Amino acid sequence: MLEFIRRLRAGALITLSATMIATSATVVSFVALAPATPLHAQEGDDSEIPDDADSAGDGESEDDIVIEAEGENSEAYIRRKAPGVVKSGAPLMDTPQSVQIIPKQVIRDQQARTLEEAARNVSNVGNATGLTTGDTLSIRGFQTSLFLIDGLPNLTGTLGFAPRELTQFSRIEVLKGPSSVLFGAIEPGGALNLVTKKPLGDPYYEAELSHGRWNNNAATVDLTGPLNEDRTVLYRIIGTYRKSDSFRDEVETERGFVAPALTWLITPDTTVSFFGHYQKDVARPDRGIPPVRDPLVSSQRSFYEQSVAGAPLILQQAFPSKELFPLEFKLEERLPDERYFGNREQKNENRQAIGSGGFEWETVFGDWTFRNRTRGESSSTFDQRTRISSVDTDNRTIGRAYEERNWYLSSYTTQFTLDGEFKTGNITHRPYVGVDFTHAYLDVGIYDQYTDAGSKDLFLTDAEKAFVDNGFAAGPNVLLASQFDPAFDLGTVFPIPTELSAWINTIGLFGRYQISFGDKLHLLAGARYDRVRGFGRDRTYHLRENLFFVPQITPTLFTRPKRIAIHADSVSPQGGAVYRIIKQVSIFANASRAFNQDFRVLLINGLTPKPIISNGYEGGFKFELFDEKLSATLAGFEIRKTNTVVADPLNIGRLIQSGEQTHRGFEADILATPVQGWNLIAAYGYLDAKLTKDDTRDATTGRKILEGNRPALVPEHNASVWAVYELQSGFLRGLGLGMGAYYNSERFATSENDLVLPQYTIANGLVYYKRDNYKLSVTVKNIYNQRYIESATTKLQLKPGRPFEAIVAFNMSL
Repeated sequence: MLEFIRRLRAGALITLSATMIATSATVVSFVALAPATPLHAQEGDDSEIPDDADSAGDGESEDDIVIEAEGENSEAYIRRKAPGVVKSGAPLMDTPQSVQIIPKQVIRDQQARTLEEAARNVSNVGNATGLTTGDTLSIRGFQTSLFLIDGLPNLTGTLGFAPRELTQFSRIEVLKGPSSVLFGAIEPGGALNLVTKKPLGDPYYEAELSHGRWNNNAATVDLTGPLNEDRTVLYRIIGTYRKSDSFRDEVETERGFVAPALTWLITPDTTVSFFGHYQKDVARPDRGIPPVRDPLVSSQRSFYEQSVAGAPLILQQAFPSKELFPLEFKLEERLPDERYFGNREQKNENRQAIGSGGFEWETVFGDWTFRNRTRGESSSTFDQRTRISSVDTDNRTIGRAYEERNWYLSSYTTQFTLDGEFKTGNITHRPYVGVDFTHAYLDVGIYDQYTDAGSKDLFLTDAEKAFVDNGFAAGPNVLLASQFDPAFDLGTVFPIPTELSAWINTIGLFGRYQISFGDKLHLLAGARYDRVRGFGRDRTYHLRENLFFVPQITPTLFTRPKRIAIHADSVSPQGGAVYRIIKQVSIFANASRAFNQDFRVLLINGLTPKPIISNGYEGGFKFELFDEKLSATLAGFEIRKTNTVVADPLNIGRLIQSGEQTHRGFEADILATPVQGWNLIAAYGYLDAKLTKDDTRDATTGRKILEGNRPALVPEHNASVWAVYELQSGFLRGLGLGMGAYYNSERFATSENDLVLPQYTIANGLVYYKRDNYKLSVTVKNIYNQRYIESATTKLQLKPGRPFEAIVAFNMSL
């Protein structure tokens, strides 16, 4: 497979000089003169609604205007089209890229509460952050927090601390590989599109209550239907409330969410939809746990062993010698996963409010469809948190730093597209052209980032700490006292605030042409031009400048330019081909380029972001077997990315853009419905990832620190399987059983490759009973109570996985 890809690389890329839309006014004028045709489901329009209800328009006359549900069985996992990311009505078998779909039914069966839980059903897609809030995923080994909602970039999520609410989405579409030709600045691993639920033509009402371990409570309502008799005005409103404690001490979350939508079917040819959402989260930030290694020499060990007889019994029981002095660098097994390392004397709270609103206009004329999508977003975050800043040489005492940050991000995106589907003889043409514009404004305030939040012993509980504080007298055990409970000193270094603003404007022109010769050969070519202009401004520059020569403050200063200009231009071509060997088997190949800019280096370091260019090559097979009851994709790929952003190994908390990384791999994804009532989704991914070039050198030895290393948090192997069967007859009809597992191999916590996160496998289960419009389910996660480290932010901040939990849910629909 990889040899096939390398040969593909040697060939010239097929590109198409696309005809672009000059202005939206020209297109609208053209639309107004076009003949009328019946409304039909189009790209990106979830009027198909595969997951919400049975066909919403059954039994109606041809004169009625309704939005109908997709003809496929909504309980089945298999989906054959992904218009939101493919941008055409072409079947996935005829699309020359690897595309996977996670329908709402999978999310519901697994009781997935976060995007990372749902997305791991796809090969080489997994968690890529140690934060317990926010959505950051790895797709083919490349980290991203920029996802699409209904085909438009969701910029507020890139800096958000709160995960997106999944109840608003009907499915998740994953397009693998560089995809800038359609979506502009995006990571080369792929594009993940979240498709929102749309209003339906028939009344449909749903409510769900759930309760799980750690007081994990949730309530959701979903109401939709027509507002007038002829059903030309449709509505939908989704509301969710969540409140939960955590297996992590002192950590709790609360969320309120509402998403209204309104669709007006103006004529059989023209539809306009209005939508919005508001989400408010209050949570306690959690920075995880540290790894521990004890370097104490044998003389210190001997002293402890001789003195332990005189130590309090509670210490003898809690700290055996062989555990107090481990001999290797490893994750500390005695450190409880629930231990929270925040400082009670400092407030730890994250408050975030996210809102969006917009509209979509669609007009169909003959074989063509014109759309205008527009969405505005805003997100404000106030974050107070304590993080682990160091581990002392005794490897049981940690230092902590307190940080306070304000973030505000607003964005506006509008897109005009024109696409069609028509035939000339036996040839099917699918042109797609468009223009989009995005404006983003960011305001950041960082305060008290140098404040000392006090040290803490890793192992003593509060009761043990109090015992040590009050129970020791002068004598040999003073050393033990200082070792177990070091002096607590809540001091501060003079904080230098950072206040930064940034404005970014992006315009993109794109075009793509897909042509099919009968049912056998399908070719695709396209290109996109991106123009980025903007600047960042440090509002506290003069304060820093005036304090620069004060000796007591100078060490805490982080200097940055007063103003940073951002200029970037890029052309992203794409070419691909599919050939159906037989009706059930396709072979495909593609080559594409991605463009991106990572503005984290601007926000954190005050550096001008360098354009990130990636080239990707992919080939593989697609299958639809057993009367289309099994759908599978096998793919091999190579992606090379320049100007990679990684954590600076010489300065903790800073980022650098350095060198190049290359990812090669293989993937297999399977969706199956062997018999009615039985659904299966399975995936396997292999990744050979390496930082192939790097300019970061050790100041003493001159050795390149990162070159040749494996990128952080990229497992070599990952796999998942999930199967559900529902009895179709008898007195137990409606009883369903499900079982699944997820596997991740070893990963490095950082790109320095000095700490390995162990492999893990977690098993999940489901049992439910469904009768008429009611469903009672029990979902069990991490059945064997496997202890594991899910991810990491730094090598000092590891994210422990969730222990065993059960969630009981009751669902009612009308």
